[in-house]
Amino acid sequence: GPAKTAHSAAKRSATMMTADGAPPAADIEVPTANPLQPNAETTYVSLVPGIPADANSVFSIRNGYDDVNPESAKKIHRLSTRVLQLAVVNAVVIVTIRAVYIAFWAMEGRDLLVAEYSVYIFFSLVILYLGVQGVRKKNPPCCGGCGCGYLTTFYA
Repeated sequence: GPAKTAHSAAKRSATMMTADGAPPAADIEVPTANPLQPNAETTYVSLVPGIPADANSVFSIRNGYDDVNPESAKKIHRLSTRVLQLAVVNAVVIVTIRAVYIAFWAMEGRDLLVAEYSVYIFFSLVILYLGVQGVRKKNPPCCGGCGCGYLTTFYA
């Protein structure tokens, strides 16, 4: 009856509190705009040196840090641009050189080196992906349990 319904509702609300009486973090809505900068413009980071950042460019990504205070946003944008452009150039150079080596070793039948360099290329691209997604998504958790984020893994 009604007493049972009231009891189960009270039990449910009691289980939805943490030990210190606060609601669990998953139930807290995180605002998308910073009160210090409520009308923040969306900014984009150019991934390729010499190509300007633009919303319609395939060589640009949205900066996930555009909702922080203006002074920090400028520094983060500048740092994100430099780091990601270096990472892209590094990945292109590494992948190109290793692809050339793979082609030579494949012609010589050196399958072990072909496999090894293929793994290096894969991990070079994964590292680049982590850096790009870390800036784009404001450093979300990476692996689950350890608490590290995409950018932590990118820098490691």
